[in-house]
Amino acid sequence: MLSASARAQPLPSVADLTTLGLRDSNAPTLLFGSHARGDGRPGSDIDVLQLARSPASYADGSLSVTVYRADDLRSMAARGSLFVLHLRTDGHLLTDMDHTLETILNAWQPPASYDRLREAVREASGALDISEADFRRNATGYFNLATFLSRTEIYARCASQGRPEFSVSLAAARCGASNMGRLLDDRRDAPRSWSRFVELRRLMADDLNIPCANARGSLEALVVHLDATTPIGAALVLRTFAGDPDINYHLMPSDTVPW
Repeated sequence: MLSASARAQPLPSVADLTTLGLRDSNAPTLLFGSHARGDGRPGSDIDVLQLARSPASYADGSLSVTVYRADDLRSMAARGSLFVLHLRTDGHLLTDMDHTLETILNAWQPPASYDRLREAVREASGALDISEADFRRNATGYFNLATFLSRTEIYARCASQGRPEFSVSLAAARCGASNMGRLLDDRRDAPRSWSRFVELRRLMADDLNIPCANARGSLEALVVHLDATTPIGAALVLRTFAGDPDINYHLMPSDTVPW
């Protein structure tokens, strides 16, 4: 986790977050993402993770709160989850009176490799093999899936090198994909147009070797295949088409792939 001296901005306190809409000030609480790293920009979400017995994630303005059961996060840590590595790398504990969250993060074990995850990303990218008419019916869903898969590949590459990095621009530069990093960094401000989506797919293929081609022929066949190899990958695709913008792993099926 980052030291205070490595930050350019002060950390918000739990009291600060409560004024922004945090519902439980006593639950184990961790700040992660750009505000934890100190590189948040105006308009950037304030990403918070909490533990609770009954997880119910929510957002309130710029505050985005992801809620997990301790057992679910513990299972993810045991299988080397890239998301848990993200929490370990740039997260800051704000409240953790019984050290439950700290213990879970410290129990994270690296997977033997991220090859299975990266292959799952490539297979799931087949859901992006669509026409302009398809895109216009669900532009937000397709952009969210493309962004998630691209970032996962970039982060997995850095983790595979033993140098985890979760600032997308820095991680992309390290992977020789600076153009992709700039496009992903600008995703909130730029319009979700067909031409921008086409450019995103081109960079995925050219810079990240993510083909965005459905070798299974149909979306149904792709989902059936993913369900047999990576249930989370199948769930990600299905949630995209259901119009769900959030990636909450505690709502996903069990999986041995270290998403």
